[in-house]
Amino acid sequence: MSWRRAVVAVTALGLALAGCGGSGTKPAALAQRAGPFTIGIWGDTPYTPAEALAVPRLVDQVNAANVTFSVFVGDLVGGDRCDNRIYTAADTFNSFTQPMIYVPGDNEWTDCHRTAQDPIERLGYIRRSLFATNRSFGKATLIVDQQLPQIPENSRWRMNSVVFVGLNVPGSNDNHINDVNADEAGTPRGSA
Repeated sequence: MSWRRAVVAVTALGLALAGCGGSGTKPAALAQRAGPFTIGIWGDTPYTPAEALAVPRLVDQVNAANVTFSVFVGDLVGGDRCDNRIYTAADTFNSFTQPMIYVPGDNEWTDCHRTAQDPIERLGYIRRSLFATNRSFGKATLIVDQQLPQIPENSRWRMNSVVFVGLNVPGSNDNHINDVNADEAGTPRGSA
């Protein structure tokens, strides 16, 4: 995996985790205390079967690093698959010991016109399946403020005095028409 696809540990001044962990099926709230904290940032994977096999090792490495939380910055696939199976990432996201926040990329929905699927329908599916609650993924969770009701994937969360924001900012093809032969330059633009 390239550095872009690997976990990047970032140390920030603010807050570290106190002991937290899951119990049963109820999510554990993230306990906080003053001090520095570390986050992990990853995304753009798995595009290939080999990368899919490497993701569990990546999760194990992040868990062993005891980051305060991690953020997946989008693109679960390379933009050539848009079936419901790609959105089962919640299983992987929930295998993190600490909170894991998901921010969708353009490959999960705007690029679905390449497979003759409706990008807006795919965005609706993501919203229903991956943003149904105001909690992060992971065995320990964070409460995430969502931009409700229209754009629940736009979120923010706080660690002590540091505010983080996750925005669904698609690349090209926002509201692309459902035509695999459409001219990209002639595609109407707008907000989802």
